[in-house]
Amino acid sequence: MRLDTLLSLLKPICTANAYNERVVSYVEAGDHWAAMRDTRSVETLKAAEIGQTLTTRFTVRWSPETALVDGTWHVRAEGNVYDVVAVRNVGRRQYVEIDAAVKQGSPVAC
Repeated sequence: MRLDTLLSLLKPICTANAYNERVVSYVEAGDHWAAMRDTRSVETLKAAEIGQTLTTRFTVRWSPETALVDGTWHVRAEGNVYDVVAVRNVGRRQYVEIDAAVKQGSPVAC
């Protein structure tokens, strides 16, 4: 397995805006080398919106930092920001597999 893609982990934090409303922001929690494999691509047409969802599996070496990743985090790789869908450990603290999805597309113009 070649860990040849630079993956940035984005951790969610809650802050307050000028109106004292809670806002979720993402801060970079670290960079890790990962193996990247596209697993699924789906095209949808819902409510006059055409979109594509690409699901990708990232495999990174286990570390205390990567062990904290869950479904609330985002990851950034090759210019795309992905939503984390699932996280699983592989082996005994050897690797972490992160399934993530990125939604691409734009509303249909009339």
